[in-house]
Amino acid sequence: VFGRKSRVMDLNLLTEEVRLYSCTPRNFSVSIREELKRTDTIFWPGCLLVKRCGGNCACCLHNCNECQCVPSKVTKKYHEVLQLRPKTGVRGLHKSLTDVALEHHEECDCVCRGSTGG
Repeated sequence: VFGRKSRVMDLNLLTEEVRLYSCTPRNFSVSIREELKRTDTIFWPGCLLVKRCGGNCACCLHNCNECQCVPSKVTKKYHEVLQLRPKTGVRGLHKSLTDVALEHHEECDCVCRGSTGG
C-alpha cells in the first residue's frame, strides 16, 4: 500500500514538471525601446515583464518534423512608464508619463514550424 501511494505522488510530480516545461505563457523581460522600435526615446523602466509563449513542443501530436510554440490568444496590456525625449531645437529632455501597449500571450499552442495553424 505504501509503495503505491509513493508512485502516485511521483506521477503528480512528473505531471507538474511536464506542465512547467511545456508550451505555456511565461514571464519574459522585454526592452520597451525594442518592442516599440523607438530609438529616439528613453523609457524608465527600460524593461518590463510580459507573458510570452515559451517552452517545449517535443511532445507535439502533429505529424510534422518540427513544432514551435506560438500564441493562440493575445491581448494588449498598458503599462505606465516615464518617457524621455530630446527637446527640438534646444538642449534638454522632454519628460512625460505615458502608457505603452505591450503584447501579452494568454494561451499557447504547438504547431508545425512554417505553418500558420495547427
